[in-house]
Amino acid sequence: MKNLSNGTNNRSRIRKPVPKKYFLSNPKSLIERIIEIVGEPDYAELNQFSDKQMIKFLDLKRNLSKHILYKGEYEEKILDGLRQGILALTKSRKRHHNEVLRQFKQIFSVKQLECIFKAYNSLSNINDCEGQTSLKDVLYEFLYSADNVFLNSEDTEKFKKDIGDINPIVFDVFIDSILTLGKVKEKEDIISHLKKAE
Repeated sequence: MKNLSNGTNNRSRIRKPVPKKYFLSNPKSLIERIIEIVGEPDYAELNQFSDKQMIKFLDLKRNLSKHILYKGEYEEKILDGLRQGILALTKSRKRHHNEVLRQFKQIFSVKQLECIFKAYNSLSNINDCEGQTSLKDVLYEFLYSADNVFLNSEDTEKFKKDIGDINPIVFDVFIDSILTLGKVKEKEDIISHLKKAE
């Protein structure tokens, strides 16, 4: 004869699924999780994380997949592919910035660097003028404006020629680096690092 009491007790010991709302009663957002791992955004005034922070967060698969809802193994793979793609682009951008900054170190005078800062002062990133004009043209326009109080006409022409000799893609990366650094460092610090020995 079957022991009905044991059967009843076994059924009573079966755990019921925990309601989903239990886990969502006090959830943390993705941004809160990122801040836990990498700290507050380096570019707080612009509400942006730096490349270094993004790389630190994206380097581990669990940091992203753990906090984003996905359905099944296929979507998990798609999410990880997205993570790896963003990570690769961010690492490449950071590497290019460092390489170009080393390349341009100590080739500009303080006055030339002042021109560069003033010319791109209104841009938050290089995409702000995309489709309208090249970054070199933005600088050329400034050099021949009344705002150029840094260089005389002879120095302006020489500076324009020097800029014209720089590969356009390399120059774009350089300006992007300057704009990025400008979010977290004082202009004087950047000029001190990049200026030509005089």
